[in-house]
Amino acid sequence: MQQFFIYKHKAFAKKIYPLIVEYILSSCKLNNLSNVTKNNFKFSFENIKEAKKISNLNHNGALLPKKEIQKEFFFIFEKFKLILKKYIKKNYLIHFPIIIRVNNILSNKKNKYSATHPHLDSWAGQPEKSKILSFNVFSSSNSPVLELLEYTGNKKLTLSKKKKYKGVIKNNEFKSIYKSKKGDLIITNPGALHRTSSGRKFRVFLECRYINKNKIKKTDNKNLSNYYYSYKKFFSINSENTKIITKFFLKSNSRFGVDFTLN
Repeated sequence: MQQFFIYKHKAFAKKIYPLIVEYILSSCKLNNLSNVTKNNFKFSFENIKEAKKISNLNHNGALLPKKEIQKEFFFIFEKFKLILKKYIKKNYLIHFPIIIRVNNILSNKKNKYSATHPHLDSWAGQPEKSKILSFNVFSSSNSPVLELLEYTGNKKLTLSKKKKYKGVIKNNEFKSIYKSKKGDLIITNPGALHRTSSGRKFRVFLECRYINKNKIKKTDNKNLSNYYYSYKKFFSINSENTKIITKFFLKSNSRFGVDFTLN
């Protein structure tokens, strides 16, 4: 079974990028970074000292939507739906919200679940049969990007949750196959071994997770229904029927960092 698929969407990446820039600039403004402009915003995500000032940036590089910037978030979401509909079938449950992922400069590489280590996403508790659509909207040759790997060791890699990523696969047990490039849309199956490559230059990805509704296992998170929605429900979500309620500088109740109401 092929574990990943790569599609090219450079033109679409160019169209959606300005919407993401507006979202980023609004985030910086609401974090009191008044000197950030369209010409210099990338520096804030390449520099640890500056990145720590961005309260809605988490250690995995997700730039979380907040109540004050939900308009900008939904502009991106509506545009991204056009791509998602091309690749996600109607028998899938889809995770909301989507993830807007910039540099993971705040991540601790010594963390046992650091994405810089070779891993399968199910090892951290993601549904075992879920897929991930990862769209590289902007990156350069020295950006941290999705790196697809081939396992060359002898043991069988299982999908079940593990206590860590670090040390599960030794450095001599894998080789690099492909590093995501700007405009790449990569869909990874559950068994796709990968990691986040090294690099410090600015990048931004859009991510969406989804799972065949007939392949949910009893061992998957019992709260799955709180975040995964039917195809019809997911694509009906918009700024009119869904409100993000977590404000800047306040913590959410959700483990994903975003609280919202959906009618």
